[in-house]
Amino acid sequence: MNGDSIQYIVELDKKARERVAEARRQAEQIDADAKRKTEQLLEEYKSHSRQRLEMAEKSYREETDKKISQIEANKQEKIASFDKALSDNREALEEQIFSAVIGKNRRQ
Repeated sequence: MNGDSIQYIVELDKKARERVAEARRQAEQIDADAKRKTEQLLEEYKSHSRQRLEMAEKSYREETDKKISQIEANKQEKIASFDKALSDNREALEEQIFSAVIGKNRRQ
């Protein structure tokens, strides 16, 4: 072997090492990009999930508030109806209570 052949082999080895190093750098870059993209997708998924939960919570809360309002309205109607019945029949009810307590009719 002469000097030119050795120099040529050394150059080939140097280029091969440079290519291997470049391939490793690219692999590391691809790995870093994949990790970054995975983290980004995970954050997007979490954000989307939070938004869906908030929307569901708002919907359930509105539905519950509506039902509570309906129950409250029904309660108020029943109270008003009871108050009216009590007012309309006050004397008769008082007489019945008096009779039940005293055991006789008050107006005799």
